[in-house]
Amino acid sequence: MKIYLTTFLYILMSATYASDKDCTKIIDAFFSKSTNVSNSSKQSAFIKQQISKLKLNELTDEAVLTLQSIFKSKNDIKDQELLEQFLHFVNSQQEKNQNKIAKNGIYLFEKDMPHKSLKKFKKHVESIKKYSKKKLSKLIDEVKLENPKASDKKVNSIALKKHKSSMKEYSKIYYGCKAPKWTPERKNAGNTFKKFTLGIGTASSIGAYTYQNWDKEKNAQWYGKISYEVVWGLVTGFLGSKIISNPSNSNIAKAAKKYLLSRGTGLVDMGIYGYLFSADYEKAKKQAREILADPTKKEEVKKLKAFLEEENLYHQFQQALDKNYSNLSKSKIFEQSENISNKLTASEIEEPIKYTENDVEALTAAVMAQVYTETKGPLIETGYIGADRYVFHAGYGLLMLPKDIFVSLGIYNILCLGQQNPRKALIQALALYTINRVIFDQVYYYARRKAINI
Repeated sequence: MKIYLTTFLYILMSATYASDKDCTKIIDAFFSKSTNVSNSSKQSAFIKQQISKLKLNELTDEAVLTLQSIFKSKNDIKDQELLEQFLHFVNSQQEKNQNKIAKNGIYLFEKDMPHKSLKKFKKHVESIKKYSKKKLSKLIDEVKLENPKASDKKVNSIALKKHKSSMKEYSKIYYGCKAPKWTPERKNAGNTFKKFTLGIGTASSIGAYTYQNWDKEKNAQWYGKISYEVVWGLVTGFLGSKIISNPSNSNIAKAAKKYLLSRGTGLVDMGIYGYLFSADYEKAKKQAREILADPTKKEEVKKLKAFLEEENLYHQFQQALDKNYSNLSKSKIFEQSENISNKLTASEIEEPIKYTENDVEALTAAVMAQVYTETKGPLIETGYIGADRYVFHAGYGLLMLPKDIFVSLGIYNILCLGQQNPRKALIQALALYTINRVIFDQVYYYARRKAINI
């Protein structure tokens, strides 16, 4: 208003000293300027109305100004639906990239979209078009069932109305799920994916382990191992879901991070599993004392003596025992192995043997080694049950990595893109997950048992 008033006063002052012809020019210029200001205001309002209608609240001010300069009015828009998708696309990008991508809007209605970001956008558009055709076909069938007496024209009209509303919502969800940053859609999908992975994964692990190990004795160790599988599965599943749902990771980065995570957690697993389920040192030592003290266990001592000498077992298990049982002294156990084994002869079994602590330690090592040898698998043999497990998982995990990433991303995308109908999305995700786990859980536990017998 101040601008108009100032301009008008200027015209009056000029008119005082101007001719009639000049006055006419000045007045025409004034109204021409007023019209330009009005048009500029309308142009600015057009793109803001579009942004407001689509509820895009993550666009930067710089990107908005760029969009206003390109899409000035409705007359500039050749395809309203394409414009709306482009605005969603820009809104879904990281703030630092929004203005750069918005500038490429000048090529939006051209056949060839030269910029890399627009080629990516074009792929998204094609993907949405395919979904749109399938959706419309299903809606027409649904409307026909609901209105069997309605004419085809009426059916199509109702279906198109529903389809238009549905696709507007789907476009928002789609670009939110494809965004390289955290969006409300990604956050919802991430939470659902985490719960899905932990809940369904736990049930699947219990079922597969039970099936593959049902022939084993159902003792405390059997139940302990299945409990460990469940707990460890929850830990690794939780961490893995964080990697898959992270929008800043590319698919290759997700694969690399997931494998590195599995190797890091594998080292922890090796220590914990070995500690819980390998031969117990104290029990083995007690058993060694009992054997040495009992003259009736001559045959058992002979057996252990032969076991000690077979393939130089002291040196075979030396490294594993030193690493995992700090209370076993190398100097006490291994340096005197020849002397100890020579003492354990049948002639000395007639009466209780006079043994030293070195004899006890050596026989303890033999008992523990014997337990490992009797329970180890045929393919992997490190001398320590936890290390066997780590080596198996390193190889198996690498082999199955492409499949695991493909399935995980597939489930995540189903849950994210299906937010219009969460129940249907959950059923689809469950179907994919079940097919994968029914087949590959059996493969995993079968291969593991054959390789390391656990």
